[in-house]
Amino acid sequence: MLARAAQIWKSVRNRSLDLLFTQECLACLTELPADHVGVPICDACLAEIPPVDWPVCRRCAAKVPEYPGYVATCPRCDENRLRFDATYSLGH
Repeated sequence: MLARAAQIWKSVRNRSLDLLFTQECLACLTELPADHVGVPICDACLAEIPPVDWPVCRRCAAKVPEYPGYVATCPRCDENRLRFDATYSLGH
């Protein structure tokens, strides 16, 4: 019951924030659709970003050596405790 109430409250909060602060594309500042989720960049701008074609650290998205069958982390992430789970590399 408490989990459902928390879920409803989160939905109300998010929808209220969407009314106050419309989401805009970080690249071209066009308004994003209300149902847009994920990185706040429109589809047109995402299509213009060249994809990363090398292996990246699973935590900070830095370039790492390629090891077949293994998802590597960079030395910085191996040594330090970071306050986030992952990042995403959007391009070169």
